[in-house]
Amino acid sequence: MTQHDAVSTNVARRSTGFTLIELLVVVAIISLLIGLLVPAVGRARSVAQSVGCLANLRSIGQAMTVYTTDERGFIPGPQTSGLTLQAAAAARGGSRWIEAAERADIDWRASVNESSSIPGSQFDWLSPVLGSEFGLPRNWVERLVQLLDGDFRCPANDVTNSGIYANGAVQPTFETTIGGDTIVIEGTDVRYGSYAAPVQMHVFYDEDHMQQKTKLFAADKQGNVTDWRGRYLNTSSFDRPVSWENTGYNFTVWTLGGLSYKAMAYDGTRYIDQDGNVNPNFEQRADGIAYGEAFMSRSPVVNIGFDGNGNPHRYVDDSFEINRDAGVINGGRLGGNGAVERVTFRHPGNTINQVFFDGHAENMDDKQIRRAQFYFPSGSEVISDGGSSGNFGDPTLRTGDIVP
Repeated sequence: MTQHDAVSTNVARRSTGFTLIELLVVVAIISLLIGLLVPAVGRARSVAQSVGCLANLRSIGQAMTVYTTDERGFIPGPQTSGLTLQAAAAARGGSRWIEAAERADIDWRASVNESSSIPGSQFDWLSPVLGSEFGLPRNWVERLVQLLDGDFRCPANDVTNSGIYANGAVQPTFETTIGGDTIVIEGTDVRYGSYAAPVQMHVFYDEDHMQQKTKLFAADKQGNVTDWRGRYLNTSSFDRPVSWENTGYNFTVWTLGGLSYKAMAYDGTRYIDQDGNVNPNFEQRADGIAYGEAFMSRSPVVNIGFDGNGNPHRYVDDSFEINRDAGVINGGRLGGNGAVERVTFRHPGNTINQVFFDGHAENMDDKQIRRAQFYFPSGSEVISDGGSSGNFGDPTLRTGDIVP
């Protein structure tokens, strides 16, 4: 064999494989590509989840339009669809409530398990809107699981409950009985509620106004109602930066104001405590009062500071500043052991989605949502802006201003 043949043979042998250095270079390139692709895939997945969430909200908005059309403009809530449960509880207090309920054509004997459209609690606005329309289960617990974990769950909602608040305390389980069969769910087996409605569109602070407005609804159903009581929020338990008693609002879409800027629902749920635990309230107490306040919250403009009593839209410390001269909120940190960020501001860029009463849905950041016009009836008056504190989180309005 000549020297030339030997060289050719060695070259051929070397060309059949990679050297160690070449392998390391290939591995490094593949690792770099993976490092570039994985975040991009994650971002694309988050964007897709947000799009799915917006589609959910638009579907809910369309179902709400059907509901309000059928119900003469009234929106579901404690003083309208929830009166059935109030009547059942109030009947234990005396016959005059039964008489008032019957005059209003309200079935005070109705059970939450008799129909998928009967609210499971006073604040349950989703069952009346979605129950019959989408064939939800008749049993309240099964229906609740569908509302929390079914087709209308936000795709980005991947946090399970720490427990369920019922009968005055956080409980590990929740149950109801229908047809002799008791159905039980573990609170930690289901995700928290994806969407909440602004409670200010469903109640009044003042009992006299509440009675007056509730009579309007009852009289609209069946005339000649002279006595009825409603659910109201007292100032000892809720801060009251805005008054909407004298707006002419009567729980109808016609009296809300511009429907294109009145929020029907948004990402988030009560109750998120300061340790980051999610303990929603679906309470049905032994005395028949079924509050279920997890379906509503005080909105992203009331009590947004750290001590915001379960508000899912609060900041997790007091590092924010409300500058009413400039009409902006400066700073503010989300997180709360990750809960506020994961539970509420769960879309790309720490944003939330919300749907409005005209049926359109939007994605907004934590500064854009701080507008009272989204969550209060038009004509409401700011009675205490709280200065730079988080009592009232709309930086564009001051005490004495009127909500658009």
